[in-house]
Amino acid sequence: MNLHFPDKEKPGERRRDGPTDAIDEGVVLASVDGVGPALEYMSRHGVPHSTAIRVLTGPQYHRRPRTQVVNHVLELIASKMDFRK
Repeated sequence: MNLHFPDKEKPGERRRDGPTDAIDEGVVLASVDGVGPALEYMSRHGVPHSTAIRVLTGPQYHRRPRTQVVNHVLELIASKMDFRK
C-alpha cells in the first residue's frame, strides 16, 4: 500500500479513475502550444487546477503520455481541428 496515495498499490502506479486522458492530452498540448492552453484544456475537462499545475510544472511530476495519446493529439493538430473544445 502506498501511504501517500492509499488508492494505489504501488508507488508510481497511475490512478484508474479520474481524467487521466485529459491530463495526458494536456501534457502533449503543453509541448505544442504551451502551458496556458494546456491548463485551460485540462480545466475544461475536469482536471482540478492544483493537479494540472502540478503536472505541468516541476520535473518531478512530469509524466510520459502513452504513444497513442501523442499520436491522437498530433493528428488533431495536423488536421487543424480545434483541439481545445
